[in-house]
Amino acid sequence: MTDAEWPVELRGVTESVVTTLGPNERWNVAALGLFAGDPVTARTWGRTRTWRNFTERGGGRVQFVADPVDFVDAACSIREEDEPLLSSADAWVEVAVESVDSGTEGDTRWTEWALHPVESAIERET
Repeated sequence: MTDAEWPVELRGVTESVVTTLGPNERWNVAALGLFAGDPVTARTWGRTRTWRNFTERGGGRVQFVADPVDFVDAACSIREEDEPLLSSADAWVEVAVESVDSGTEGDTRWTEWALHPVESAIERET
């Protein structure tokens, strides 16, 4: 991995938006909770597009957005974009992911991912 840093301070669980490249060469947009630690981890539930793209592509772009519409849209709908970065991203980090644990809760399978920063940037500060 590289020595890239997270562009924001992470504490507890930090909500973010992640884009992952799908088989159609479009970027799927989804909400992703980040668990602070070394390494930072995240969990996918079920066979979602994010799970599939993490599994098949090995990474994505984690973004920190202040626009509540972008976050809710990522959390509640299927959204795909031509480019990996949203215009509302105040900061972002490209991550390489590796599956570190998995299990089931009820009938739903989950996968825990370690997220390793590859490149990051702060677009604007408020």
